[in-house]
Amino acid sequence: MKKLHWLLMIGMLQSFMLNAQFWKITDPYSLPTEVNSQAEESTPFFSQDSSILYFTRTYDTRNVGGQWDQDIWYSVRSEDGESYEEAKNLKKLNNKFNNAVVGLSEDGNRMYLLDAYQGKKDLVKGLAVSERSENGSWGSPERVDIPELRIDGDFYGFFVSPDEKVIIISYKGEGSFGEEDLYYSENVGGSWTSPKHMGIAINSEGYEIAPFLNKTKDTLFFSSNGFEGNGESDIYYSIKNGDDWTSWSAPKNLGLPVNSSKFDAYINISDNVVYFSSNRDSTRADIFKARAIYYRFIGTIREKETLEPIEGTHIVVKNKNEEDALVEELFTDEIGEMHGERLPFKYKEDINIKILIEKEGYIGKSLALSMQLGDTTDIDLSNLLDVNLTKIEEGKTDLNDIIDINPIYFDLNSSYIRSDAAKELDKVVELMKDNPKIIIELRAHTDTRASDEYNLWLSDRRAKSSAEYIISQGIDKSRITGKGFGESRLIVTDAEIEKASTEEEKERLHQKNRRTEFIIVGQSK
Repeated sequence: MKKLHWLLMIGMLQSFMLNAQFWKITDPYSLPTEVNSQAEESTPFFSQDSSILYFTRTYDTRNVGGQWDQDIWYSVRSEDGESYEEAKNLKKLNNKFNNAVVGLSEDGNRMYLLDAYQGKKDLVKGLAVSERSENGSWGSPERVDIPELRIDGDFYGFFVSPDEKVIIISYKGEGSFGEEDLYYSENVGGSWTSPKHMGIAINSEGYEIAPFLNKTKDTLFFSSNGFEGNGESDIYYSIKNGDDWTSWSAPKNLGLPVNSSKFDAYINISDNVVYFSSNRDSTRADIFKARAIYYRFIGTIREKETLEPIEGTHIVVKNKNEEDALVEELFTDEIGEMHGERLPFKYKEDINIKILIEKEGYIGKSLALSMQLGDTTDIDLSNLLDVNLTKIEEGKTDLNDIIDINPIYFDLNSSYIRSDAAKELDKVVELMKDNPKIIIELRAHTDTRASDEYNLWLSDRRAKSSAEYIISQGIDKSRITGKGFGESRLIVTDAEIEKASTEEEKERLHQKNRRTEFIIVGQSK
């Protein structure tokens, strides 16, 4: 696909101190024939609830302007996101020129469109907006006034953020380095500012087209032929530095499997799925989809002068849902900034990320969070890394002092693991998985309100039952044993309990004796 064919459609796209950015994208596949046809499909753009896919179709004789025209089409998507109704022409918003959706407001009531729909024969180049009426139909497009926007070239495009506060513009304007560069306009007090160039970091001597901003407006996607890539045009992304729309990180190629040796452009992320257009399989382009997760880490680990105290510490980021799901291992360089190398992990639609700090001879500290695919999530490690790690003292270190474990309760005369007890034991399982070398003895204790023999027997049963539960959750049996001590190791005597003034206070003191300890008794080599 040559640039001329694609730039007919340029209209759209939806759109720690150093930041570390990571992607994992599954193999893409084309949308069904209800959307893709023998014509050319591009610029996928979803309604805010992801139920309707808008896209542009070129070389279709049913277009308003005929085969060589470009029109907006749409298809209703099923709830499972896999099937689509037969696409229809959105005739109300199409004329005999190039039409495309370039933005939708957060409430879904304003649709932004390529071309100004004004002037002699609608030939004014620019941006228009259509309002949705109460009956759901779209009104006549009206021009959006962007001062000093003068588009002299043949190729241009827009992306309007859903909050309607910024427009990213692709065109050959004043100060362009190459063919088409990226500019921005902000909504200030209800009026749009004149376009400003977005800087040399993301603009090259080639063309930069098809801009798209993520939800948080700090990651910009675009297509370009001006950076080292795989084919005719590749999709890149760049991270915004602070609040300045002219300050961006160096563009990173999205790489395989999204980019190919052909023309790849018009990325759009909707409902946690990546959509884009490519002509990799034919002369004319189709719309493809792929699943992805995108996350980033922000902040420095330590200042340079405080790196020494954490020598030997490393950070592991894991998908808690997968056994083989090591995602990143991060490390510090001489100035304490975070870097990472991508490692393979299994795909899941939703992912639970765990950031774990490990150091030999210490109990690892972790931070857990959940995120959805396609989200941009800031993971600030600063607070986690300021926490002192607990040095392991064999025979003394109790996991109760490290993690919040509630009392483990059993039914009367029973050692059966109840659901509430399982939740507490799961905390121990998680910590043991995070610290695979520690060996633990689970010690169960009772109060004195039964015979010595009975208390010893019952506590031993409960300790062994708890240990067996932990083993059943994937912990090697050599790493956990259970032992009951009955009432032999009281921490509150009966005499002290009798001094309590209320029954409630007495029960609280008895509870202190009915404790479960998880003592680290060794470390495997």
